Amino acid sequence: MTPVKLTDATRSLGAPADWNDTTPCDTLDIYDNETPEGNFMISAWQPDAAELLALNAGAFVFMHIRGTQHPVVSLTVNNGE
Repeated sequence: MTPVKLTDATRSLGAPADWNDTTPCDTLDIYDNETPEGNFMISAWQPDAAELLALNAGAFVFMHIRGTQHPVVSLTVNNGE
């Protein structure tokens, strides 16, 4: 999946300072959304054609989180409106 450039991004995140240069790390646009439960950092991702085929055939979406503590997360589907 490819990160989507957000027109309403409040900031863009780059690779962490200790990131190894052999693994790509794209810039990730973030929209900060304050809620009663705290701040949520929202990013958007676009699957490519092969990923769409796999998803339509029943493949799963896996979320990878660096670290040992699992933050609160939410996955949603939205057409960008």
